[in-house]
Amino acid sequence: MTRLFALVLFACIFVVVSLNAAAHWNGRRWLRNTYVSIASGMVLAFVVVGLVALLSSWQHATLVVEGVFITLFAVFWGVQTHELWAAGLRPSSRPSRRS
Repeated sequence: MTRLFALVLFACIFVVVSLNAAAHWNGRRWLRNTYVSIASGMVLAFVVVGLVALLSSWQHATLVVEGVFITLFAVFWGVQTHELWAAGLRPSSRPSRRS
């Protein structure tokens, strides 16, 4: 059950990184490329470690995937902090509901 919760957590992190990449698709190129690289690294780590775990009796696959995802999430957080440091939160694309 713990592995399932870890997979759900990391799937959510992957979605957040991917949404940030999509938010910059027509914007700042270096941010888009950085976010796409982080998301790609997550997918690559999951696939490679998953294949190694399936083809062998390796017992530490979950731990390695968690370590890679946590590291890549820390990189994502640092990049996003740099992006939003001076500007604050991004403006909402939805119209505000003011009375």
